[in-house]
Amino acid sequence: MAKWIVRDQTTSVQTGPERDSVIFRLRRSLSVKPEDSFILLSSEMTERTFTHEALVTGVEQVKEEEEVRVFRVTIDKWKTLERQLPLDDFYYSLTIVRNLKKPYLHFRQGYRRIPEGDYQSIVHGEPFLARTLFLELLLALPDMLRRQFTIEGDLFLDLEGENSLFLNRLTRLLAFVNERVLTVGSQLLEIRATWEAISSSGANEGGVEPYFDDEEASHGAVNILRQAQLFQQLQTELALPEEEQIARGVNLFGLALQEINEPDRNAIETRFEDLFATLR
Repeated sequence: MAKWIVRDQTTSVQTGPERDSVIFRLRRSLSVKPEDSFILLSSEMTERTFTHEALVTGVEQVKEEEEVRVFRVTIDKWKTLERQLPLDDFYYSLTIVRNLKKPYLHFRQGYRRIPEGDYQSIVHGEPFLARTLFLELLLALPDMLRRQFTIEGDLFLDLEGENSLFLNRLTRLLAFVNERVLTVGSQLLEIRATWEAISSSGANEGGVEPYFDDEEASHGAVNILRQAQLFQQLQTELALPEEEQIARGVNLFGLALQEINEPDRNAIETRFEDLFATLR
C-alpha cells in the first residue's frame, strides 16, 4: 500500500492531529486509496515536524466546484510518532530529496507520495547520520574547497565498493578539512608568532598588520592575525573534555563518528547505506 506525507495548513490539504479525516481540494483526481498510510508534517511547532501517522480507511469525492474537486479521506486515528523530528533533520536521509542545495523544495506541496524506505525512516525517527554530516559539511565548504574535494574523490570513487559508503566519504572529508583547513590554521599561528617577534623588536614601527588575499572572501584581503586568533580559540576548544565539547558544539563531527560506530547505531547506518546504494 502507498505511503504519503500530508501537510497541515495548506491550500490543498486540511487536517490536524485531532481530526478523523483529511480534506483535499485538488484540480485533479486523488490517488490515495484505502489501506494507504499517511505521515503528518505539522506546522504547529516552530519547525515543520513529522508528528503523527494514520491508516486510510475510506476515500470519497464530496464536492466538485469550479475546476476544483473536494475529497474527504477518513483515517482510523492519528497516532503520535514515538520520535517527532523536524523535517530539517531528514533532508539528507530521504531518497526523494534530489536537490541537495534546496531540499525544502521537495516538500512544498500539500501532500506527496514517498517510498517505503523513506516512510520507515520517518516513522522510526532515525536520520542517516553519515550522509547528513557528510553533505552538511561538504555544502558548508567554500566553492573552491568543495570542488577540490569532489575532484579528488572522483579519482578513486568506486560506486560499487567501500569508498562509496557515506561513512567512508565522511571520514575522507574530515581528513581533507583537517589537511586543508586546520593545518593552515597551524601555519597562521606560526606566522602570528613571527610577526609578534618582529613587532616586539621594533621593526614594525607603523603597527602594520599582515593580510593575505583570498578569492573566496567577499573583501579579498583577510587579516592573518584575526584568523590566527580564531584558530587559536578552536584549538583551545578541541582540547576540552568531551562533555564540554558537546555542550559548546565543538568537534561534533568527530563525536558523531564515534556514535555511528556504536553497534546499535551501526546497524541503522548499514540499512541506510543499502537503501541509498539502490539509487546509484
